[in-house]
Order: sequence, then C-alpha cells, then structure tokens
Amino acid sequence: MSEENKNNYKIILLILIIVFFLVTSNNSFAGVSAELVDKVLGPVDAPLMFNTGKIKVIDANGKSKILPYKTHFAPSVIGDNVYIITTNVRGDVTGIITYNAKNGRVKKYPLPSDINTFKKKFFCSPSFSPDGNKIAYYIVFDDGKGKVVVSSFPDGELLKESLTYELNGRGVTPLLPNWKTPQSVEFEDEFFDPPIKINFIW
Repeated sequence: MSEENKNNYKIILLILIIVFFLVTSNNSFAGVSAELVDKVLGPVDAPLMFNTGKIKVIDANGKSKILPYKTHFAPSVIGDNVYIITTNVRGDVTGIITYNAKNGRVKKYPLPSDINTFKKKFFCSPSFSPDGNKIAYYIVFDDGKGKVVVSSFPDGELLKESLTYELNGRGVTPLLPNWKTPQSVEFEDEFFDPPIKINFIW
C-alpha cells in the first residue's frame, strides 16, 4: 500500500472516530425545550379560558422530566433555564420559578407588584426577554379594559406600561409578547378594540 493511501486511511479512520465520539457522547447539539402537558380545562367562570397543566422539560441530552408545578402559562426557555409562572386551580398566579435543566437547581422569586393580587385584574401571556432580565405581559381588568406591561426580573420593577384600552371582547388569551431583542418587544395589537400596535424599546 502506498504512503498516500495509508495517509488517506488514517484520515478516514480519524473522521470515523470523531463521528462515533459525537454520536455516543453525552453532549448534544440540541438545546433545552419545555412544554405544557397533562392539561386540564380551567374553571368556566374564570376571566379567560385556559388549560392548567405541568411543565415537561427536555434537556440537551434528550432526557425528559415533568416538574411538579402547576401552571397555565407557556414556559420560557433561556439557555439551560426554564422560566415558569406557577398558578393554582383558579388560575391565580402564585409565583415565578426558574428550573435549571443542567443541574436541576430550582429558584423561587416573588411576583411583580402589579400582579400579586387578583381582586380586579387578570394577568396573562407572560414572556421573558431573551436575556431573562425582563418580563412582558397583559393585564385584564374586570371592566373589560386592559393594558400591557414590562417589568424587570427578578426584582419586579415596573419598566414600561401602556395606557388602558378597551378589549376586543374575544375572551381568549392573547399571543405572547414578541421580543425582537432584549431591548425591544411588541404586543398583539388585535387584543384591543380598536387594534393598537404597541412596541416598547429601551
């Protein structure tokens, strides 16, 4: 066998070894994901219809785990961390939890001050910024009006809020606020009547 052929075989063998290592190692090119599972329809007399369930987390190695916290909000995933806003059976918000899919560490945080009571308002469609430092959401009042808000996380300081507008009366949960960047977020304009486009930029 010529020297050139020997070198080619060595290169091929090295490539096969690298591919084998990547396939069988504990590392993965896929990131962490999370979804709401085991959903049950919430009470019909709640301000908005929702499904309460638990969060299923799939780590970067493809292993899944169902967390013991109830919620009807879609989780946010940022890196290895899953951001969960917990609720009770009535749909009342009870707290914020972060779960690290890499080490299993759980941290609990208080709610922003404007959503710690449900006497005359309903909190919905929370979305964390890509850097995890802000949370955007909608507030619905009992009088058929609402507004949109952004608070810092985890200290809960109010950063931005809209005026209060009439709702369109669909009685459904609005789409999640859309974070363009950690400094830019837009809200669903058709949630209000008439539709109002709201963008917050820092």
